[in-house]
Amino acid sequence: MLACQTRMNATAVAEAIRRDKELSSGDVAGRTHEKVMQAARTCSNATDLLSPRLR
Repeated sequence: MLACQTRMNATAVAEAIRRDKELSSGDVAGRTHEKVMQAARTCSNATDLLSPRLR
């Protein structure tokens, strides 16, 4: 279990570093705060539609 968690953490860190480089380079545009909040609300609304067992 610990090895799996370590691998997941390493993958998450590698993804964060990759994304940071993309954003810093200017090759990709980040989302505005409003777009991030809109996505979060949409995700939250979708979760609310799930039955309590699936949450």
